[in-house]
Amino acid sequence: MNALPLCVSLVPAGGIVQEQGRLRALGVSSAARSATLPEVPTISEAGVPFESTGWLGIFAPAGVPRDIVSQIQREMARAAFRPDMLERWPGWGYEPVGSTAEQFAAKFKEELATYARIIRDAGIALLEWRGAAGLSVPACRSARAPSAPRPFEAARR
Repeated sequence: MNALPLCVSLVPAGGIVQEQGRLRALGVSSAARSATLPEVPTISEAGVPFESTGWLGIFAPAGVPRDIVSQIQREMARAAFRPDMLERWPGWGYEPVGSTAEQFAAKFKEELATYARIIRDAGIALLEWRGAAGLSVPACRSARAPSAPRPFEAARR
């Protein structure tokens, strides 16, 4: 049986095991190379057209006045780009962006559409889940779960 060990992780963990010589980083999933691992190409540069990044964002209730949203955005960007924070972000696997509310809204809508298409095409059914606060939250369950391969099963074939 042939097996291919594979690791998909945040840059810090992947960088550590690469430095230890236990794994070789093949690519980062962002559109640009990571400042933390600049010698590692993007997955797209490596020949596979792919991009996926994690992000952190802040949401406010609908109807919050624009000046309040702008003030929150400015303060969050100021905090994210403080010198002590700029030293911490790479260790957490993030590179701060500090986008505007409009840029973040566009990114969120784009990702929402992408993952909605993936969920629809995969036949994943939406369920209702009650969070700890009793809030109704949509959750996903794969309609194909019983026949889905176990993790890494395809790599073992």
